[in-house]
Amino acid sequence: MVFVSRKRGKLALRLFRCRRANILHEMYFIMFQVLIVFMVFLALMQYINNVASDLGFEKRFTAVDIGLLTTAMYYAPGTLVHTYLTPIPFPVPMDFVFAKGTIDIKEREKPLEVMFWFLADKNLEPLDTELKIDSSVKGDTKKYPNFTYYKSGRQVVFDKSQTNPLQIVCPVLNTTEQDPNSKKIFIAKVLSKPEDYAKLDNPANRIADFIAARRQNVKVSGKSIISAEVNSKISAIPADSDIVIMLGDSGEKRESGSLVAYIPINNNSLRERKLACFIINDLLTPQTSVFYSQVMPVFVESLAKTSPLNVFKELSGQSQLAVFIDISTFSNNQIDTDKAASAILRALERYYGRYESPLINEPIFTFMGGG
Repeated sequence: MVFVSRKRGKLALRLFRCRRANILHEMYFIMFQVLIVFMVFLALMQYINNVASDLGFEKRFTAVDIGLLTTAMYYAPGTLVHTYLTPIPFPVPMDFVFAKGTIDIKEREKPLEVMFWFLADKNLEPLDTELKIDSSVKGDTKKYPNFTYYKSGRQVVFDKSQTNPLQIVCPVLNTTEQDPNSKKIFIAKVLSKPEDYAKLDNPANRIADFIAARRQNVKVSGKSIISAEVNSKISAIPADSDIVIMLGDSGEKRESGSLVAYIPINNNSLRERKLACFIINDLLTPQTSVFYSQVMPVFVESLAKTSPLNVFKELSGQSQLAVFIDISTFSNNQIDTDKAASAILRALERYYGRYESPLINEPIFTFMGGG
C-alpha cells in the first residue's frame, strides 16, 4: 500500500494548475498571432484590390511609354504621321492630358492621375491638349485605345485639320531673348511701281501699317526707287534696326500662288533662315492654300542691277537680320492683310522664344490655282 503525503499532493496540484495556465497563455498567444496574420492578410488584399481598381500599373506604364514616344515625335526629322496603339487596354474611359512638357493619365471624373515627362523642341509649338480615350474591356473583347500624331514644320498635334503639309522644317539654334520688345524692327516696302506706294489697298502697305500699329518699336519705309543707275534704294534703313523685313515684289519670276522668302547669304544666314522659316510657317495656317513655299538664299553680289533684291546691300549692321517676303504672286483679294500682319508678329515672337500670341487658324492666303 502506497501512501502520498499531503505536501506532495499539494505540490502536484500546483504544478498541474501552473501547467494549465501556461497552456492557456500559449493558446491565447497563438490565437493573437493568427488574428494579426489575418488582419495583415486583409490589409494586403485591400491594397491589392485598390491597386487593381485604380489601374496604377497600366497608367504608369502607358504614361512612360507615351512620354518617350512624344519626345521621339518632336525630334524626328521632317513631316510625319504616326498612330499610337496603347499596348494595355483600359476597362474604363481615360483622359490623356498633354501640358507643360508632361503627360498626365487619369480615369475620367477621378482626381487621381499618373504623370510622366517628355522633351519638346523649342522650335515647335508647345503641345497643350487633352485626349479623351473611350476604351473598354467586355468579356473577351478588348478595345485598345489609339490616337495619331501629326507633325508639320510648326507643331506636333493630334488633329489632322490643324496642320499644313507645306510648312517647312526650321534650323535648330537658340535665338531666345529675355526682352524681345526691345528689338527694333524695320519694315521695308519694295513695290514694282512708284504709284503703288500711295495705294491704300496694296497688301504690302496694309501689312506694314498693321504691324507698325501693333508694335511700338517698328518703323516703316517710305519708297523704294528701282532703276538701272540707282539700283534699289530704300529710304534710310536705320542702322540700329535689329531685323529688317522686306515686303513686296522681288522681281523674280515665280508661279502664281507661291510663297517665297529670300535671305542674303552672309554671316547671319542661319538665323535669317530660321526667321524666314518661322514667318512662312506662321503664314501657312491650316486653312491657308498656296502653290508651294520656299526659303531662298541669294548671293547679293550676283544680282542684276535692276533687281529689287539689291535692298540687301543697304544693310548697315553686321548683326542686322534681313528677310524679303515676296507676296507679289498673290492678288489683293487673295491675302488677308490683317491676319498676315498677325502671323509675322507671331513669328517674330516665336523666334525670340515667346508663345504669348494665340495661334492663327483662319486662312491668310487663299490661292486656289487661279490668277
